Amino acid sequence: MYKMMAQDMNQELRRSSSSYQNEIRCHQKRAEESWMAAEFTQRKFQNLWRENDHIRLTLAKVESQFQPFTGVPSAPPVPPAAHRGPEVQGPFAPASPPTVHWGPEGPDHRLGHWVPMKKVIQ
Repeated sequence: MYKMMAQDMNQELRRSSSSYQNEIRCHQKRAEESWMAAEFTQRKFQNLWRENDHIRLTLAKVESQFQPFTGVPSAPPVPPAAHRGPEVQGPFAPASPPTVHWGPEGPDHRLGHWVPMKKVIQ
């Protein structure tokens, strides 16, 4: 009976050991892949940095070869506003407040209506 228990424990130990070794290999593989991806990204970043420096120098050379404009060309005129179409009547037309004209003294309460404002000449 003890012999069988020892054999079972030995088999369990081998299975666990094998499982852990496989897990370790899997983690090592992932670590190597991550390291390689980081190396690739680092190289790509360095290449982009060099390319950016080269383009910046080329731009500086080209800008130094050209003289700035003495006069700024005028901007093109603003195009006329588009025609808005006929005024819409009906329940969905935008509401606009009625035009109210006050006289020089304000609303004429005696007449019960608004008095048009008189033109004042100075």
